[in-house]
Amino acid sequence: MFDPKIPNNDLVLLPGGFEYDQKEILKATIRANNALAKLNGLALLLPNAELLMSPLLVKESVESNAIENINTTTVKVLQAEALDSEYIK
Repeated sequence: MFDPKIPNNDLVLLPGGFEYDQKEILKATIRANNALAKLNGLALLLPNAELLMSPLLVKESVESNAIENINTTTVKVLQAEALDSEYIK
């Protein structure tokens, strides 16, 4: 019978021995940081950096609508942004 006052000591212990200061992890983190810095620098050169983010925002909104059980497609969202409502299928 289950008793919440008695701990279950038969549980398997989590694996240990992982070190966060491993050279491979630190090198990968430095490479990722450098790549993000380059991307940030290149984005500053664009006259309108929002152009980079727009496709990601459209994709995210379509996926968010799917979660809310609203059926739409990326094409329909792009049509809604670009066309008047009378031309949308």
